[in-house]
Amino acid sequence: RDVPAVWLLSGALRPNASACVACRTAWALDCPERCAYEYGAIEAACEAVRGVDLLFFDSDGSSADGWLVEWLTIEKACAPRLVLLVNLSLPNHGAWIRDRLLGLGYQEVWADRIVLHPDPYSTMAFSDVRRVRSWALLAFDGAQGSVT
Repeated sequence: RDVPAVWLLSGALRPNASACVACRTAWALDCPERCAYEYGAIEAACEAVRGVDLLFFDSDGSSADGWLVEWLTIEKACAPRLVLLVNLSLPNHGAWIRDRLLGLGYQEVWADRIVLHPDPYSTMAFSDVRRVRSWALLAFDGAQGSVT
């Protein structure tokens, strides 16, 4: 049986009727304890391929409220060996994931950044915030524990 080398999952990965929707958007501290677990597309995909070697993550820029549960599910069900995070310098992107993974036994093996244009503060708006982009590749080494 052939297993795809690359899978791309896009769209809703969990039913919209999830008990977690209201809880996670309120950032309640006891949210994980109040949420009923639901098996979804992420778990099915990762189970089918027996884990993930490389995970590429780029947020759409919306707040983490919409994808927090999905990220935690990826950590648990897929246990990626390598994680490439892009646009870390932008608001509402994956910088918090980077810091979280560094605390869970991942090591940063590569990071870089670029300034897209040399005119600082030409506008005091989001266009100037987007001027600097950064990214990082993290690898799980297992020295500080497990992500699963």
